[in-house]
Amino acid sequence: GLGFLDCPVSGTSSMVERGDGIFFVGGDRALFERWQPVLESVLARAVLVGRVGQAMVLKLVANLLVALNSAAAAEALTLARKAGLDLPLALDVLNASAAASSMLKVRGPMIVRGEFPAQMKLDLFMKDIHLMQEAATAVGAPLPFTDLAERLYAAAQAAGHGGEDLAVVVTALDSVVGR
Repeated sequence: GLGFLDCPVSGTSSMVERGDGIFFVGGDRALFERWQPVLESVLARAVLVGRVGQAMVLKLVANLLVALNSAAAAEALTLARKAGLDLPLALDVLNASAAASSMLKVRGPMIVRGEFPAQMKLDLFMKDIHLMQEAATAVGAPLPFTDLAERLYAAAQAAGHGGEDLAVVVTALDSVVGR
């Protein structure tokens, strides 16, 4: 018989190239167990998270954290820069502190250099942000931080940065906040 699994991938493009991403899988357990070895031959992990459709919701939840962590990294490093701190040193210290996160490690160096080679293109990520907002509306979940971050990402996109990595949100901070 036929079956269906939804299997969105979580990970930056470089993580996926190394095989370090993860499949979020939605569907029948027996079908998942049959295909798990195949999935794990491509990426490090495949995890059954629920029924069909729930894997995509978890992918949106993961990307919500990516959006907020990336925007927070941009905001924090903007404060560090404006306060006159040595940005490479500040980033190194932050990555060794309780403030460390995967997104700070991935996007922090881009923010410090002011160069944004796309691990995740802003144009594509904006689609995910809108899907997050739609999913939240459908289940009655408030997303106030996501809504605020979306305005910053939209400003960077409107300024012509859609083809760059979403870390380019840092360029919108000065213009939107006016500092």
